[in-house]
Amino acid sequence: MEKGKTTLRSVINELVDRANTDTRRLRVLEEKSEDLDTRFSSLKDMLLQEKKHNTANVTDITAALKSQEIRLAKMEKTLENIVKQFKNVVTTSKIKELETLVEMYNPLTSEFVTRDELEKTLCKRR
Repeated sequence: MEKGKTTLRSVINELVDRANTDTRRLRVLEEKSEDLDTRFSSLKDMLLQEKKHNTANVTDITAALKSQEIRLAKMEKTLENIVKQFKNVVTTSKIKELETLVEMYNPLTSEFVTRDELEKTLCKRR
């Protein structure tokens, strides 16, 4: 019967060894699983922080673009007003033309014919 006892004992020892080995493997797998959970949690937190940071940046950029858009609209309006004013400005050639006309009709420098002189000249030609 000793042979049966040793066989039974060896089987039980083998089963205990296997159970212990399986338990060690399970602990290692649990540790790895916990480590992965920790890493994923950290990664998730980092991604959420990055998302908040990016959202804040996008908001800032959007506000800056709106501000630039308003400034650009004001500049366009100002340029339109300047162009309108330039259209109403008198050119140098127009001023020269007016000077010439004023000089022509200036009684101090121009020579005008009196009515009598005109009639005499016309009568002579007839």
